[in-house]
Amino acid sequence: MWSAACFAAGMLRHTSFTALLAPLTVLVAALGGCAKDEPATPTADVATPPATSSGTRLRARVLEGGGAREIVGFFDTARNEECTFQEGNDGRWYCLPSAAAAGFSGTFADAACTIPLGVASPCGAAPKYFVTVGSRQSPDGCAATRGVTSVRAALGPATTAYAQTGNGCTPQTGASVPEGAVQLGPEISLTEFVSAAETTTKNGDLGERILLADDGAKQHLGYYVVKLSADCTFQVMADGTTRCIPLTSGSQLFYSDAECTAPAATYSFGSGRCVSAGGRLVRESTPDSCGAARAVYSVSDDESPDAVGGTYYARNGSSAAPTCTALPQSSRGTSNLRALTDVTSALPKAARIGGGSGRLVPAFVATSSTGALVRGWHDTVKNVDCTFGKASDGKVRCLPTAPRGILFFTDGACASPSRVVTYAEAGGCTDTSSGLVRVADRTCGAQGGAAAFDADAPTRIYKLTGAPREVPGASYASEPGKCARVEAVRAATDAIEEDPAGFVEGNVVTE
Repeated sequence: MWSAACFAAGMLRHTSFTALLAPLTVLVAALGGCAKDEPATPTADVATPPATSSGTRLRARVLEGGGAREIVGFFDTARNEECTFQEGNDGRWYCLPSAAAAGFSGTFADAACTIPLGVASPCGAAPKYFVTVGSRQSPDGCAATRGVTSVRAALGPATTAYAQTGNGCTPQTGASVPEGAVQLGPEISLTEFVSAAETTTKNGDLGERILLADDGAKQHLGYYVVKLSADCTFQVMADGTTRCIPLTSGSQLFYSDAECTAPAATYSFGSGRCVSAGGRLVRESTPDSCGAARAVYSVSDDESPDAVGGTYYARNGSSAAPTCTALPQSSRGTSNLRALTDVTSALPKAARIGGGSGRLVPAFVATSSTGALVRGWHDTVKNVDCTFGKASDGKVRCLPTAPRGILFFTDGACASPSRVVTYAEAGGCTDTSSGLVRVADRTCGAQGGAAAFDADAPTRIYKLTGAPREVPGASYASEPGKCARVEAVRAATDAIEEDPAGFVEGNVVTE
């Protein structure tokens, strides 16, 4: 069986980037080294790729290497450019140019306020297009959704800016011209792009949401539990089983036993057409700070929980040492309680790591702190999970899904030959067994700022050696060519960069 630490590592609940100075915490995500037991009879095959394929106009762009093959986008042969699907404000999906950004500034380049200005991010390549996004009511009238309303080409830099005010179109002076502002061309109709509608397919207990384009192309959107009609993401549960767990509420659970081990009721989420399938489900998590899922329950619409038993208990107190106490009748509000039914057995299972003849085999891997696993790869030579990204040598490689860290120099001037890396140990929830960390090259922006990293920035992989220690008088590269000094960095570990050539290279080809 997996160790308790590995169960928790699958959930990755409590890691966030909060500060540079000690103690410093960073976003972490790792599962490599935890994959030991897999369910004997999985109902979802991780080796089966999602339904994504070419059409007559859209050709799939495929990343290949080491036996891996994944579709990363499309090429629009009619417009001669790469594109990815985005939802339009009309409810349809459109394969819009990949080199597009959202950034209409609300200002204009001309005195008639007819030429909009877009604002390019200081990080990465300048976008060729800008999109505007609007909101609309969902078709069922239950929620507001957002989607693309227009696409415009970027024409060139702007040196003047005008704004529409109560006094008409008035000039903005000096600093009012947004940095990186560019003039935008006429609106391009969404009908110029290939559109698609969402549909679903079923494969046993697991359903797949896909986009079916007008030209026949297909794009995977996500998974859902067939028996519950609820969208889901794969996660490692507390018992080590990988299941597709629905998006559930976080409502408090009430228990029928004095040890708080048998959930029996929860608060009602209302009724009627606007309560989603996920809104009728609740998740029971482990009482520790890692919060791995133990079970999923459906919420009754009309059954009184009093029929289940007389006394209810509630778990409260700190997650490290929760208490279980009886809930008085006067405080539990029985008119707003509903009974629970365990539906965990309805959740599709999967082997987290699949099989294959190449060095890379398909796997569900962790890439964020949400606990959700995404389709990726397992490097059988390195024995680590990995996903493709730009390596420090500029090539696309399958890089380990290791914890993220920040690199420090051991002197105050960013000149020392020695390096250290620090990351957060979040209550034992982070799996650090691989001894690796990911460090993104800083390309622009200030530490911790919204534009601190270029999304396409190279990633370096470091091997940690020795025991963590405090390093006084350290420094880090706050921006390219700039060095910032810190008084001390706690829990810093000596780091040696891994040769990127040791990781599988991938190449993108158009089908």
